[in-house]
Formats: sequence, structure tokens, C-alpha cells
Amino acid sequence: MLVTNMWFNLAVKDLKKSIAFYKAIGFEIMQRPEQVGHMFGIQAGASSPIMFVEHPTFHSYLQQEVTGQDVLISLSVTSEKDLDDLIVRVTEAGGSLVQPKHQRDGFLGCVFQDIDHHFFNVLAFND
Repeated sequence: MLVTNMWFNLAVKDLKKSIAFYKAIGFEIMQRPEQVGHMFGIQAGASSPIMFVEHPTFHSYLQQEVTGQDVLISLSVTSEKDLDDLIVRVTEAGGSLVQPKHQRDGFLGCVFQDIDHHFFNVLAFND
């Protein structure tokens, strides 16, 4: 399997209010310096995190209107070769690229839709 990790991304209207809400109900906020003002995450134990992404940034991934019910599933692979292989597999299986392979926030990745129009963000790590 090319995919090494998976997490979910949810769109939020007001990042500061969302951070305050999740802090208030007991979550620790996860946020790297390059994410400040755009997104944050929460995690329970050893589970995969849920990332909360402000609408304009979320829109930049989906390339369509953000409705508030949108989910972007992120997948990680360990190399650019694995990313290229996954892109080929996705397109051969009937999926479509929403964003071709590109650099974003220091990572190489792409965005695709499966045959049921679910969105997936793929990031290559450790290459």
C-alpha cells in the first residue's frame, strides 16, 4: 500500500472561534507555524487528527464553493515516486485530478476526486 497515513479536514468559517470552541471542550490545539491563520488540528490519543481549515484555504484545495458540509480526506505517501504512482492508479481507476502534482506549504502533493466525487488531498513526506 502506498498510503502511510490518513486524516480528515473540515471547513470552518471562523478559525479563532473554532479554536476557542475545541479548547473549551478539552482538546489540545495542534498548529505548526505555517498553519497559523489558516488551519489547526485536534487529536485524541494515538488516533489520526482532524484538521480544521478556514474557508478560503479549503476552497483553494477543492477548487469549488465551500458549503460548510465539505470533507477533504488527506493521505500521505513516503516519496514523490509513490505520489506519481498513486496519481496514475487514481486516473486509471476512473478518478480525476482536481489539482495536479504541485508544491504547497513545503510539501509536494495533489488533490483528486474518487468516482463518487469525494475529495482527497495527497502529500508526499520524506523524499
